[in-house]
Amino acid sequence: MADFDQNPPAPDLPPDLRPPAPEQSISDLIVAKASESAPTLFEPSAEPQPPQPKLTPAESAQIRYAYLPSALRVPWRWINIVQLVLLSIAGIFLLTMCFMLVYAALGHSFSEIQKSATETNYFGVILQAVLDIGILGYMLAEMRLRWKLPAWSGLGWHRLAPTQLPSLLSYSGLIFTGFVLSISISAAGALWPPKTQMPVEQLLNDNRTAILFMIMAVFVAPIVEETLFRGYLYPVAARSFGVPGGIFLTGLLFGLLHAGQLSGGPWLIILMVVVGSVLTWIRAKTGTVLASFIVHTAYNSLQVIALLITTHGLTKSIPHT
Repeated sequence: MADFDQNPPAPDLPPDLRPPAPEQSISDLIVAKASESAPTLFEPSAEPQPPQPKLTPAESAQIRYAYLPSALRVPWRWINIVQLVLLSIAGIFLLTMCFMLVYAALGHSFSEIQKSATETNYFGVILQAVLDIGILGYMLAEMRLRWKLPAWSGLGWHRLAPTQLPSLLSYSGLIFTGFVLSISISAAGALWPPKTQMPVEQLLNDNRTAILFMIMAVFVAPIVEETLFRGYLYPVAARSFGVPGGIFLTGLLFGLLHAGQLSGGPWLIILMVVVGSVLTWIRAKTGTVLASFIVHTAYNSLQVIALLITTHGLTKSIPHT
């Protein structure tokens, strides 16, 4: 009796795993299996697909826009950012002229301010404060009047997304992150400190200017800079260069904005680029400008506290090596 008859295939085995029947040789089985897997030449081909309609560049852009993350689907473009920059430059000249007229009306000459570094710094801080408030007002008005969006949420200001952590713990974590970032940047800056007094340090030579500058650093600069860089600039940059490229470009421009204050300390400018990139990453990660604002405010607050400690309450100058 053949082996096949003595050992019949188990009923639960699939047919292709069962041993061949006695009348079917192994070679016949191989040929049969090959013919089953090989495509037939006479198999009817698939029906031809109708030609796809060609999309115009505008239609292609609309499709790409629809697939963007919601945080990047903003109506403004690079041309609007350039307009804001040009308006800011024009605002500087306009505010300078207005301040000159006010000083002249008070019986002073603008040349008196130019001759005094203390008065020049004080004038510069006031000018910066007014300009910052004007830029913020312009962006908020543009959201409402031009783009018909809610003023703050249109610029990326949202509540933190709910997580498994309590809200208080989430906000505390952002504050702690700002403190850690501030300590880390200060420690890194101490590796190559500037040899001469920087423009930002010259503001501390006059207590009146120093106090105004610190108030600006804690209560004005974070809200304006976060709205400008993380709310207005970042979505356009990320849409053009991807999220990593948008984070880096926004951080780079943030650092360059502070280059004038840190003149004479190129290493510190690089560190400010790092700070700007970290703040933008936090905004991208959380999806809200509120998160980067909290970290920014905590960062500046600790810097101000350290400044007061270093200068013994603004009674001494910052030491240099």
